[in-house]
Amino acid sequence: MRSENGRAISAPTDFSFEPALPPAELIQNHRIVSRFKRSTIVSYGGSYVLRGNGKLINFLYDAGLGSKNSQGLGMFNIESFPDL
Repeated sequence: MRSENGRAISAPTDFSFEPALPPAELIQNHRIVSRFKRSTIVSYGGSYVLRGNGKLINFLYDAGLGSKNSQGLGMFNIESFPDL
């Protein structure tokens, strides 16, 4: 992947994204199926833990996570964060 100025962008090594609940409970109780322009979209609500560089998490907050974020999917609220 390349940035706007043509420099290579490497994947962050200090980032993690994981559900706060066990995956089986997340799939069973937090699955959301919606329709958008004749497409079926499966998503999962609930609490997740994001860890990593503050600039990267701020970018994800502004842009959203996953696909279809231009339609408003992938947005999240920050409930708490550790003291820096």
